[in-house]
Amino acid sequence: MSRLMTDTLATEYSVKGAKGKLSFSTLLSLMRALYVAVPDREYTEKKIDDESLGSWLRHSIERLKKKNK
Repeated sequence: MSRLMTDTLATEYSVKGAKGKLSFSTLLSLMRALYVAVPDREYTEKKIDDESLGSWLRHSIERLKKKNK
């Protein structure tokens, strides 16, 4: 995911658009790009799901703080 979206942008999104954030689920073009970008589709389908994506988006603030230290 970090190759497709910066942590700064990720802080603006949640999977479903909760807490006033933008909904990542509506970015179908980006989701299609994820599946094309990762050569092993079986691996991709297992690893890129709402739970793992949500976790990555949720932790973007911590990654930004760590980078800015």
